[in-house]
Amino acid sequence: MHLAVFKTSAPPVTVTRTSQTPDYPGPTDPIVVTIAPSQPLSPEERIYLRWSNDFFITSQIVEATGSDTSYTATIPAQPDGVSALYTVLTSTADLTGLSGSAIIDELTLATTGVFNAVPPVPVAITQQPQSVTIKTGKKARFTVVATGSGPLKYQWKKNGMDISGATKSTYLTPPTTIDDNGAVFRSLLRAGLRRTSDGATSDSFLVA
Repeated sequence: MHLAVFKTSAPPVTVTRTSQTPDYPGPTDPIVVTIAPSQPLSPEERIYLRWSNDFFITSQIVEATGSDTSYTATIPAQPDGVSALYTVLTSTADLTGLSGSAIIDELTLATTGVFNAVPPVPVAITQQPQSVTIKTGKKARFTVVATGSGPLKYQWKKNGMDISGATKSTYLTPPTTIDDNGAVFRSLLRAGLRRTSDGATSDSFLVA
């Protein structure tokens, strides 16, 4: 059995991750994490950012820099589609170069929860479909434009009911009839399993 003994000349600090920049990093964006210790560190204590691409089976350790109660540490830019989790911890040991979970955990004095460095970008509708007025027998076209972590999935609805096969960003109706006058078309978007809280809605589509 191994016993880790920690000695500090002041009560150990707790640490809080206050922010990361950018919130939704792209594949070329370094991720800067801002950290706030509960009090200035004792001379023996160090703050580290621990990040991992494999759920902390192995880890990368970055020592935070700063003073008093304001520190930062940077995670390198992550390739597109790669998961990266991180946590912030303190230790009186030099953790630089360590990667194994067992030894890092043994030498950790205080730690935060786990954060996702590359969270999915929420779906945002940037252009709503526009209402149209057309003649009976003609087709109407509706298009919605959106951004978010892909792939984006679409489901068009007519008067609240799913339209079978209408799963693209653009929907072309069948030839219209007089019964279509005033029909409301709506596109519900999601990225993966995450639905938008606000679908895209065209006010109405009128048949002249």
